[in-house]
Amino acid sequence: MIKTVKVDIDAKPFFGFLVKQRFKKKWYGFLLSPLAGTVLYFLNPVDYFDYAKFLWAFGAMYPAWVVGYYYYYANSDKTKYWLSQRTYEFNGNDLTIYIGDEQVGHIQINKASGFEVTSQFLVVFQADGQFIYIPSNGFENEDLGKATQLLSKRLNAN
Repeated sequence: MIKTVKVDIDAKPFFGFLVKQRFKKKWYGFLLSPLAGTVLYFLNPVDYFDYAKFLWAFGAMYPAWVVGYYYYYANSDKTKYWLSQRTYEFNGNDLTIYIGDEQVGHIQINKASGFEVTSQFLVVFQADGQFIYIPSNGFENEDLGKATQLLSKRLNAN
């Protein structure tokens, strides 16, 4: 069994994770508008210049809007529950989340779709857009490595 210490999830790395995931999964959406504007401009610059300007402007504003939206979300009162102090417990094929002494979440590891480890966090993905975010500072000694090995073993067994 691997149990983390009580951790507070900081809004700044959580925001960075959200933005990175969005850009990684939907990168084509950020390139489509400026690319379409460029194609329209080169097809017929006189007739399509206004459309091309709009698509270029949208292509420049959309990423800024996404970053602003996730910044607001990560720092809003709506996420105070998700950023509250909690502990995580890896036990066999189960990952359980506790806030205080109350169990608030539970998944079977072999039902997860994957995981990602960085120097700041461990994330277990359940489905598209659903994940469990665990800060790396919550693990003691070699527990992060053990958790990673457990996740690899359970997910590769499927």
